Amino acid sequence: MGLKMVERVPLLCGIHSEFDLHNSVFKLNEGVRKIASMGYKAVMILDPQPVGWIKFIRVCKSSGIKPIIALPFRGDFLVALDTVGLFELYRIFNGLIEPQDAKHVERISLPAWHVRYANPSEKLGLELLALLGSHEMLEGAHVPWPAEYVQFLQKNGAELATLFKL
Repeated sequence: MGLKMVERVPLLCGIHSEFDLHNSVFKLNEGVRKIASMGYKAVMILDPQPVGWIKFIRVCKSSGIKPIIALPFRGDFLVALDTVGLFELYRIFNGLIEPQDAKHVERISLPAWHVRYANPSEKLGLELLALLGSHEMLEGAHVPWPAEYVQFLQKNGAELATLFKL
């Protein structure tokens, strides 16, 4: 993996926002700004419910980074391709349509980093949530540097071309 590949990674797949209650302490305002400052051009939110999607879109746009909305679905992600796709994701979430009936949503397979806190120092907050919820701490990590993320993707057999088509 050369430096050129790292510079070309446009998308960080896997933030869980503070709206993913009891599963994340990632604050959208500070976290998305950090992601943008690290050189990412886009970021994908993976909250299992649409509560924070609009705030996520606004924060991304104000930070100069492309927001990508994804809904976890049977081990893959349903990704809104445009505004119509966003409304189709809402309809899928609410059981009003089936994913195969959505024309502006694409199903992708991509390993997710699962960002649940912005900085390593915030991991304690996630650990406290796990204790309060009486469950094991979820897989979660800090915001990775692009080189670290590319290594993760390659190790997990990701098709890097998927990152460039979103």
